[in-house]
Amino acid sequence: MDEVQYKVRTWKTSYEKTLRVDNSFFKRFPYLRVLDLTDSFVPSIPGCIGNLIHLRLLDLDGTNVSCLPESIGNLKNLQILNLERCVALHSLPSAITQLCNLRRLGLNNTPIDQVPKGIGKLEFLNDVEGFPVYGGSSNTKMNDGWNLEELAYLYQLRRLHMIKLERAAYRTTYPLLTDKGFLKFLYLWCTERTDEPYTVKDFSNIEKIFAQLIPPCNLEDLAIVKFFGRQYPFWIDSTHLAYVKSLHLFNCKFCMHLPPVGQLPNLKYLKIEGAAAVTMIGPEFAGRRASNLGRTVAFPKLEELLIRDMPNWEEWFFIDEATSTAKERVDDGDSAMPKEKALPPRMQILSRLRRLELSGCPMLEALPRQLAQINSLKEIELRWLDEYQSLYLNTYRVNSMVSEQAQRGERKA
Repeated sequence: MDEVQYKVRTWKTSYEKTLRVDNSFFKRFPYLRVLDLTDSFVPSIPGCIGNLIHLRLLDLDGTNVSCLPESIGNLKNLQILNLERCVALHSLPSAITQLCNLRRLGLNNTPIDQVPKGIGKLEFLNDVEGFPVYGGSSNTKMNDGWNLEELAYLYQLRRLHMIKLERAAYRTTYPLLTDKGFLKFLYLWCTERTDEPYTVKDFSNIEKIFAQLIPPCNLEDLAIVKFFGRQYPFWIDSTHLAYVKSLHLFNCKFCMHLPPVGQLPNLKYLKIEGAAAVTMIGPEFAGRRASNLGRTVAFPKLEELLIRDMPNWEEWFFIDEATSTAKERVDDGDSAMPKEKALPPRMQILSRLRRLELSGCPMLEALPRQLAQINSLKEIELRWLDEYQSLYLNTYRVNSMVSEQAQRGERKA
């Protein structure tokens, strides 16, 4: 029975703990083009997998495979290799650089610490998730990550997810990402240090590394995770991120000020989590200094704003009181005008906001009153905020409101 061959082209299974993947399995199905073993019990892949010369997709997501044979290099037609969540897999075979038609390489949540040089040879790669960064200059064929310079010839990249960026080497002149004309999704991850505090040199190095990661102008989705610099990269502005629609800043714990994202013309979704050093959000968040804010449009297309786990955040305003009062008196000719009057009509803020979520911000004392004037706002979710906050919730005309209050200092991020 083992010698019978079947002209099956697609094999998909998941959560199959009794499937035996051995030599006989591959001999039965030599014409396979799709092999999806997601979450199945697959301790190893036999060398004869190299005989599946028609294979286009190999998905081992969530399996317990611990190694891949060098014969995988024979799969010249392979376009998708998904190795995500393979918790027992620590190295990639050198033959992986021979997969000349590979489009996607998925390594997310897989503890890869040995990779071969030469990923830059895979010129058709357009999706790399879990790219481990290495900053050394070793001449060995295997390293614990790839140098950023290996990205040089990957011009087809559309999605790039890099991890361990703190290990990258600082290069002053090399263009790393700006020439990636198809890149739409970029995720930049650092590894959080827990054994000892960061030094001034650590802060400086990571800021220099991120400064050279200037994205191409066509980028649409950006995530920065566990960045431990003290200020965000200079390229988070309307010049470099003109087409970004989604921005996620996660656990950037040492930046005291948020970047000027209010001027990103196409931003629709903004999520900020774990910005522990931020105590105040002011006019800089909208992208202008207070003196110029009245003549600008801030967050022109933003529809969802989520701010979570900011334990030290106390103040939130779009314009300081002194400037606001001066403008109101000039515009209205009334010296007795109250300080907390709404901003002048020419000041447009969050005009398309539909959803606002604030969670885990126990020190925040009040919301900007201008939020209550946003007609498009339909949903507000407030969780773990201080019960004494001046939120003026009765002034909001929304379809859905969730509010869970907490005592000051009760919740910690």
